[in-house]
Amino acid sequence: MRINVVCIGDTVICTNPAELFAEFALEIRRACPARVTLISQLTDGYVGYVPTEIAFTRGGYETWPSGTSKLIPEAGTMIVERTTNLLPPL
Repeated sequence: MRINVVCIGDTVICTNPAELFAEFALEIRRACPARVTLISQLTDGYVGYVPTEIAFTRGGYETWPSGTSKLIPEAGTMIVERTTNLLPPL
């Protein structure tokens, strides 16, 4: 999965090929030191929805292991960690 972080002045753009649940995008924003943080999803492909682990236990179409989610329950945490590791110190 390709994850990118691009810095332009005091703006950081984080990209991924997923549809993150809002909790994950908010975690990335909280970790980013930039004045403006943009999360661009469905960039460089499509890997499906990325539900939280709680959402996986509750079920719903976002968690179905077919066309809507192709990932493990821990995928969201892994994407957040990988993205935040790429964030620059500003």
